[in-house]
Amino acid sequence: MTAANRTGSDSRCCTESGAPYVWIHAEDRGHPQMMEFEAWLSNLTDFSRAHEEGEIDELFEAASEGKLEDSGDNHTKIKPITHKPEIFELRLKSGAKRPYTYLRFYHSEPAVRPKNLIALHRHIKSSDDAQTEGLVQAISIHELGESINWT
Repeated sequence: MTAANRTGSDSRCCTESGAPYVWIHAEDRGHPQMMEFEAWLSNLTDFSRAHEEGEIDELFEAASEGKLEDSGDNHTKIKPITHKPEIFELRLKSGAKRPYTYLRFYHSEPAVRPKNLIALHRHIKSSDDAQTEGLVQAISIHELGESINWT
């Protein structure tokens, strides 16, 4: 499940020539991490929630336009997370000061869907275990989509 020497720049999200890409949301909204994510958003003040939703929308829009760039450091907005299956991670850091909230969004880019980005899972990265759980969920949804040829 390694990224096998790939970079975020290998993603469609970093390739304007094929854009725009259309997001297909395949997330399981009933998954505990997804529910935790939504609860976190709903517990923010109205202003903070609108700000965070705007940041998320801006990230997804930049990805769909192929305008992301892998900066190669801990601040990058995109990085490969696994190679087989190929899953990328979109990343946001929420909050003006510590402790930050780290938001993670996993997606795949199936060859049979060259104009799509498939949103698989989102979660708050609170620990390495949470990241592993989120990745296992993303892989599960990816494998299900693959088994039905993404129809």
